[in-house]
Amino acid sequence: MQGEATSNAIHKPHSQTRWLCWFAALGTCGLLGTAQARLPSAEAPQQMLDDATLDAFLTQGGWSPTADDTAGPTQLQASFVKGLADAYVKNPSDPKAISALGLIALSQSVAEWGVEPPDGLPADPVGNKWRGVSGGDGKRLMSYSKGGIGIAHADSGLLSDFIKHLQATKGDSLPEAARFYRLRGVNFDVLYANGGHCKKPSTVMTNDLDDKPFGYKEYGYAGDGYCSKYHNGKTNEADWRIFRHDMRLVLREKDTQAWLIDNWLSRYWWPSYRKVAAEENGTIADVLVNARIRNSSPGTADCALAQTRGSADRIAAQLNAYASPTCKGNARHKERWPYMRRAVVLQTFYAQKP
Repeated sequence: MQGEATSNAIHKPHSQTRWLCWFAALGTCGLLGTAQARLPSAEAPQQMLDDATLDAFLTQGGWSPTADDTAGPTQLQASFVKGLADAYVKNPSDPKAISALGLIALSQSVAEWGVEPPDGLPADPVGNKWRGVSGGDGKRLMSYSKGGIGIAHADSGLLSDFIKHLQATKGDSLPEAARFYRLRGVNFDVLYANGGHCKKPSTVMTNDLDDKPFGYKEYGYAGDGYCSKYHNGKTNEADWRIFRHDMRLVLREKDTQAWLIDNWLSRYWWPSYRKVAAEENGTIADVLVNARIRNSSPGTADCALAQTRGSADRIAAQLNAYASPTCKGNARHKERWPYMRRAVVLQTFYAQKP
């Protein structure tokens, strides 16, 4: 919830040794840990994703013009993920292939989606048979009810930019537009807390502006710790109702989904790619991990990348930095490590397959 809620999905702990052995068995230790040719220098394409890639991603992600914020797990087709990896391996200097590969990081490391069918895939680093996270902890294309907006759970700076974009493109066409736009700059968690989730019994308005129930199951009281941090009375239940109604409307539009995905790629994926490409031994696996860290904190991401220099295990170096005070990380980020490894395992696995 708090920006990027830590998943409570059940997963088994994996030792660093086990994963080093796994990468060795796959024949990729050289890819992850030793000297390689630099990644090609590249700049983001004007169109981040081609239409076919975007359409497939949205469809598999459960999006439609009538979709709602349902709690089920989201799964990408294994053939789609393989296609992203294949396109990159075929032409690693192609900006569009680089950009599309970012969907693996976004879907697996950030949104904690799964892959299906799992047949033939390596062991799942999460220990959950490659299934996605369900309930309030997952991030979905239609997320608006908890944690943040859209697949990346925009909740602060990105959320503010998103509302600015909506004001420029939608103007007065949204219901209660003036009041909605005044919420720009308010953190998602503040809206959630003040929206009735910090009162007993809950005072959340469960019907939308058309007096029809929202299409998700309410979450109830947010917890004492959360409420002491975010419940400040600066907004109220009516604001939360307007916010959800209008966000659901715009998330049902393809152009809006494209903006959110493109913005994530340009804000997090491409900066990580450029920084890793400047490193003598940087690999695409480093980018997959670093983009997730950058999603939390650009400063921590830069520090994590610095920790890889001279490291025998560049992935472990970044993961440790993500949870270390040395890089202003957070120990709770260890719970994200298995999902971050998922992205690396998938790309590495498919890169080795004909």
